[in-house]
Amino acid sequence: MKRRLSFLGTLLITVCVIISLLIPLLLNGAPKSANQLVKTSDSSAIFIKKIAPEAQKLGKSYGVMPSVLIAQALLETDSGRTLLGVKYHNLYHLPASEGNRRVVLWTTEVKDGKEQNVERSYQVYSTWSESMADYMTRLKANKLGDEMLYTRLATAKTYKEASAIFYQEGYTTSSDYAGRLIALIEKHQLEQYDKQK
Repeated sequence: MKRRLSFLGTLLITVCVIISLLIPLLLNGAPKSANQLVKTSDSSAIFIKKIAPEAQKLGKSYGVMPSVLIAQALLETDSGRTLLGVKYHNLYHLPASEGNRRVVLWTTEVKDGKEQNVERSYQVYSTWSESMADYMTRLKANKLGDEMLYTRLATAKTYKEASAIFYQEGYTTSSDYAGRLIALIEKHQLEQYDKQK
């Protein structure tokens, strides 16, 4: 009888230990949302000031309006406050490239007019500048959206025209993407960054 109780006690302790180890793993091991907000002391204005010089430099090199690049980063990262933007420095939801650091997170996408959560493997960057430079490299190489996306962005005359191109050229499935970019550009007066020094 003593042996049986000892076996049951050992079994019970083993099960409790396994459960106590598995619960945190299950809770922390599941992919988190790319858009989960992270506490940061930066305001939208500070975030803009941090990324604006790189946006201007890239805008000059690639011919894409800095105001649009900044507005996209604001929109995609909720003003630099999402998990993907803060922890992984990925400002444009760029998918992981072969052989590069990656993180699996879930995001919401619109397919056939319905929102659905999907897991994505995102590129991890060391800095926001690195993310911005890779975005422009991929854009110019026609690896984002349809093949005319970069050409149309580089020849757009106004930020309103450029903003509309993202949906037209398959970069996004969100039909209100242009309106949201335009609203951010106007709210934060981002067109000032389009006037190159």
